[in-house]
Amino acid sequence: MGTQYYVLDPDGDVIITLRNFNAPFAIPPFGEELISSPPESEPEPSVECPQDAEEEAVVERMTPVEEVPLTVVEPPVPEEPVEYLEPPAPEVPVEYFEPAVQLRVSSAHLRLGSPYFKKALDGPFKESHLATDGLRHVDAEDWDAEAFLIVMRIIHGQNHGVPRSLDLEMLAKVAAIVDYYQCQEMLEPFAEIWNLRREKRSLPPNIKAKDRLVHWVYQSQNPSFATAIDIGRRQFIGQLADMFDGLLERFYKEPPECNFECASMKLGALMRELRHKKELHFHTRADESFQNYSAASVIEAAYSIQSPSCDHGYYTRNSCSLRNLIESESPIIGYTHEAAYDSGHLRVGSIHEVYYEQYGKTDGLPVIFLHGGPGGNTNPGCAKFFNPAVYRVVLMDQRGVGKSRPRNELRENTTQHLSDDIERVREHLGIGKWHMVFGGSWGSTLGLFYAQAHADKVGSLVLRGVFTIRKSELQIGGIPAAALFFPQQWEQFLAYLPETERADPMNAYYARITSEDREVSSAAAREWNRWDMFVGTLKPDIESLANLDDPEWNLTHALFESHYLFQHAAWLEDGELLFPANMEKIKDIPGAIVQGRYDMVCPPVTAWDVHKAWPKSSLHWIDDAGHATSEPGTAAKLIEDVKLAFY
Repeated sequence: MGTQYYVLDPDGDVIITLRNFNAPFAIPPFGEELISSPPESEPEPSVECPQDAEEEAVVERMTPVEEVPLTVVEPPVPEEPVEYLEPPAPEVPVEYFEPAVQLRVSSAHLRLGSPYFKKALDGPFKESHLATDGLRHVDAEDWDAEAFLIVMRIIHGQNHGVPRSLDLEMLAKVAAIVDYYQCQEMLEPFAEIWNLRREKRSLPPNIKAKDRLVHWVYQSQNPSFATAIDIGRRQFIGQLADMFDGLLERFYKEPPECNFECASMKLGALMRELRHKKELHFHTRADESFQNYSAASVIEAAYSIQSPSCDHGYYTRNSCSLRNLIESESPIIGYTHEAAYDSGHLRVGSIHEVYYEQYGKTDGLPVIFLHGGPGGNTNPGCAKFFNPAVYRVVLMDQRGVGKSRPRNELRENTTQHLSDDIERVREHLGIGKWHMVFGGSWGSTLGLFYAQAHADKVGSLVLRGVFTIRKSELQIGGIPAAALFFPQQWEQFLAYLPETERADPMNAYYARITSEDREVSSAAAREWNRWDMFVGTLKPDIESLANLDDPEWNLTHALFESHYLFQHAAWLEDGELLFPANMEKIKDIPGAIVQGRYDMVCPPVTAWDVHKAWPKSSLHWIDDAGHATSEPGTAAKLIEDVKLAFY
């Protein structure tokens, strides 16, 4: 299908191009793409609608993205016939041709109806400049085409073309668009017509903030559509104000819950950030209506708060950073699950028993979470990416790690063994086919390996921080690529070893990590992990470094990482996972890749190489992230991609 064209104003001076239209219920996320209006400091941003997906419609059978039929928008026959516009010649060639919807609209109407469009069209952005065809061009993506057309018709006063009744899902799609483009007032006349009071629903608790806004649209007792959205905005911002009050009170306590120095630094930093970030001035509650504050802008500001740290020379560490506290106490991260409804150990060979847990919906879409490392493990927080009302979430500790038995056992422990274990767990749990295989870092390696071996058992793949164990990914010029960016830390990593062993540090460390002298092995493991964790995030993750104080985790992680990667290259040929014959095996599996732009552990070029060789993959760059799942932009995009979920 080609491009669909609609003319809302024959003399219109703006062309809006909507790409990836009819994505499953697009709602803006809170992460890296969340911008309530074009930032004043950036020269030429495009007006793009970030993706999000409603997890409401669940089908029994997996439908590949490519096969989802595209809906041609056919609004009710208006009094005046819709004209069709000849497609303008594109100014910039796109890398891949894709269907799109184009609307010819009036900039005057956009300015009057939406502060978002007014700033984009009047500011120093590309949308304000005329293209070679004499028109302004605005990009949008992922919105439902019918919902987007409804909103555009209302903005242009074409009420005859607006449906007089909408089902619940369409109401939610319209609500998301209205909130994003800040055009609540234009929707006011349709409040009574659509009568939101008739249809109410509930959504899972602790879901993302923007989903809550849509939720409040339906929960509100006020019949006004625009007012209902505004109530949701005020309630959410009020919750964030309560959160900041609670944090200030925590740091005021005497005696402090951590120590005097830590509490004093956090108190001062938080007070300073609240004062100097104008987007956070709402916390004073000078205006209880929180006028001029959008949910989008306050979320972005909250996540940009800087946290002080104690400098101990090699790494920074403080177990109660502001970022960690904000993430744990604000209502904008992931899903909350009840305790696992099932768990157990499964015998998978003559030596090993792997531990598994199940969360969420017992008859939901089955997904398996593959942890990283090698040498990592799962925990209940790994389920946060999956809606418990939709998914049956299986967490599995790989051989020798976590709660699997026996711990630190390297015999009968290879990549092939781990792949076989995924199959055994699937069969044991009576799962015919995984709806999704989800893995990050080493988990992405294992996920690709398993999918290539059992493509008929994989409905979709979501991969983060992609890693294929190529030599070029492990070292550049004989040293890890990260050493080029963290030379001081790399030298300190080497300094632990005698000078005579520094030419081959990986083997020297492995000899110490596998030493029978526990004091020697623990000390070496600690230094190994300190380097590994320091380079894992764009900014030092001072919370994760607390793992260095866990002797069991410390040894397991270093042992398996050094054994699997640097001693055996995961028992794979160099580049094996990217061999054309192997990538051909997953060509029909839809998937998403989420990659931190500044990943120092798994070079971003690998994600690009996998994406190019995998026709049904989408690649999402997180421009403010390194390697870790915990980085807000990465976590947000993973949750978003899981919600798209190809169902």
